[in-house]
Amino acid sequence: MWTPKPDAAELVSTTDPQAEAIYQAGLDRITNLFWARDWDQLADCIAVPNRIGAPDTERVFATLDEWIVTAKAARETFAQIGATEYHRLGRAARFTDEARTRIIGLHETYILRGSAFAMPAYRAFLMMRQEADGNWRSNGLYSEQRDTTLPTIHAERLKPLSR
Repeated sequence: MWTPKPDAAELVSTTDPQAEAIYQAGLDRITNLFWARDWDQLADCIAVPNRIGAPDTERVFATLDEWIVTAKAARETFAQIGATEYHRLGRAARFTDEARTRIIGLHETYILRGSAFAMPAYRAFLMMRQEADGNWRSNGLYSEQRDTTLPTIHAERLKPLSR
């Protein structure tokens, strides 16, 4: 598991407006591309290795292909629970290095079915780094949502539900 797990209170107390703006822009891009199933553009938002964790599991993706296979399966999980909207709202972010090329942020995730929650909102932490080409890419995520509740980290291992 993530050791140590990110500390939300510490992150909120050290938040940086510039990091917050970069973080929210990254969240929006990744969220919109995931929702639209634009896998090629989404892959350009991800850095590998990429570490994703939850209270009940953790996984390190060595390749973008491996990450995208899981993202596709996770998107299917959202469809199976009847999700019609997916939003991630940044609450805090800060740079983690003096060069200001790495960010950790805290956000809340809302998955809706119509005007109601498809599941309770939950918090997550996303790590980003600025690559040599100047683009910011996600290189890690820790979700406070258990993977057994919302299968995403190992979603490709699930047997698809018949429709």
